[in-house]
Amino acid sequence: DTSLLQREFSSLPPKYELLQLQGKGSYGIVVKALNKETNQIVAIKKFTNLYRDIIDTKRVLREISILRQLSTSPHPNIVTIYDIIIPNEQTVQDIYLIMEYCELDLRQLIYSDYKIPTSTIKHIIADCLHGLCYLYHKGIIHRDIKPANILINIKNVNHECFTTDRYEDVKYIIKSFLVEKQKNKKEIIDI
Repeated sequence: DTSLLQREFSSLPPKYELLQLQGKGSYGIVVKALNKETNQIVAIKKFTNLYRDIIDTKRVLREISILRQLSTSPHPNIVTIYDIIIPNEQTVQDIYLIMEYCELDLRQLIYSDYKIPTSTIKHIIADCLHGLCYLYHKGIIHRDIKPANILINIKNVNHECFTTDRYEDVKYIIKSFLVEKQKNKKEIIDI
């Protein structure tokens, strides 16, 4: 519903035109939007009611911190954060993450009618491994690897087939649970 989106994202700068609801989760809402200044399609993730639960607050802030750190040296297989918007810096009730938009996730692809050739599956696996290796070298281990957290960009989607030349790349969205290396030892962080 457009009016619900307009209400939910009313404190977002006017340069963003909301296009479509992408999903709702326990921490907030994700929409597809157009940055009218750059003419770029982006995903906007709105974290709401940040202080209702201290553990959830820590998880959200840690996710934002890690994504921000990763965005300083972008990797082709990690989703890029373009901006972080805090509408009211006095209360910080809501935070908007403006990030790279990807058309679908691996879960959607698996359950779609696309016929995925073996060569494309190999590319997806290779991109996943490249992204995981990069995260590991940055001291981060993704602990919530699942098809819904593996985002995919595709070109020229044709419902009859999903061929290698249409495959573009795989991105990770860093979500919920991460492990960070500290001082040459791995420490599990509950986020």
